[in-house]
Amino acid sequence: MSTLTYLFESGICAATLWLTYRCLLSREVSFALNRFYLLASMPLSFAIPLLHLPLLPAADVAVATLADAPPAKEAEAAAACAAGLALLPALYFAVAGGLAVRLALRLYGAYRAAAAGRISHQETCYAFTFFRKIYLSKELLAHAQDYENILLHEQAHARQLHSLDLLIADLFAALQWFNPWAWRFKKSLVELHEYIADAYAATRGAGLEAYMQLLYRQTVGLHPDYGSGFNHSLTKKRLSMMTKNKTSKLFTLKMLAIAPVAALLVALLGCEQQQRNAQAAGAAAPLPAGSSANSALPDTVAVTLKTGKVLILVGAKEAPTAEQLAAMKISPDSIEAVAVFKGAGRAQNPPDAGRKSSGDSVTITLKTGKVITLIETAENPLEAQIAALTLDAAEIQSVEVKKGR
Repeated sequence: MSTLTYLFESGICAATLWLTYRCLLSREVSFALNRFYLLASMPLSFAIPLLHLPLLPAADVAVATLADAPPAKEAEAAAACAAGLALLPALYFAVAGGLAVRLALRLYGAYRAAAAGRISHQETCYAFTFFRKIYLSKELLAHAQDYENILLHEQAHARQLHSLDLLIADLFAALQWFNPWAWRFKKSLVELHEYIADAYAATRGAGLEAYMQLLYRQTVGLHPDYGSGFNHSLTKKRLSMMTKNKTSKLFTLKMLAIAPVAALLVALLGCEQQQRNAQAAGAAAPLPAGSSANSALPDTVAVTLKTGKVLILVGAKEAPTAEQLAAMKISPDSIEAVAVFKGAGRAQNPPDAGRKSSGDSVTITLKTGKVITLIETAENPLEAQIAALTLDAAEIQSVEVKKGR
């Protein structure tokens, strides 16, 4: 799986999981469950595309043939497009790295600004919390009831480490900066944190009515990036949520609906298809099986490159011409050997190949579905070709060895 494909699939997961939360859970008072869902959705967005569950049925894939080679102009355009796409991962990591550095600097600045002690009384400031540190205005000391309610609210933020949630959300957004849905996780967490703190303060302070009156009297303020503050501009939503004392009647059905959404993401992005035939990729494809002289198999040309990889051209009767090599973006200098296989699998060397094939071959099927076939030659033994592949054992699905005639 390429980097771009993985990022695209993880972005789909993030968008789907957030939209599911927004549609099903955001108006429910199951605050602890909602918080768990949001925090779990972020790592799951990265994990699901990495799954390689062989649950889908096998799919037929056509074998590459010499006739499939694109014309020279189309090949050049494809090469230019591929070169442009190769720059996208570098762009992604550059932006993600810059956002991560900015995140670290802002966090360090906020950490240094936090003085010793759990509660800090400032001359003039809006109440907010940074991890375990609570900041309150000295003006509140003259209003004992308001001070108690606001302190309870901020203590809920501090005890549950809501600042850590926001830090995780910012890191997730830095890694998914191209995905507009990823940035909504932090906003949803900020709203949820206020609902949690309001419920805590209203049940332990002067009561719901007094606490709601306090909300009406407060004004909107600015807060540090990782501070959880009392004066967020969510007053209408917060008042609405405080009047709810239980989840909706459809809550159980909503929870059950999350399971098929997760299953669909795993099925679409976390499973892979098993392939019956060779993968057409312009790289190695398997040699046609069978050793009987009566087998009705097509002629095949195997072009062994100096890198150790083999290009199998099914249906070709002779070595590819210079024009055909140019269309496939293969330099003649990069060719180690060329072998022609006539129908039943016998190896013959063209006059210009200068190599004799022993006929032995190894077919390696990767978990991604790609199939690599290596062919033994006098000058290029199988051991050297396999070593040149530098494959990780975890990538290999199966290995098949065939003896030549």
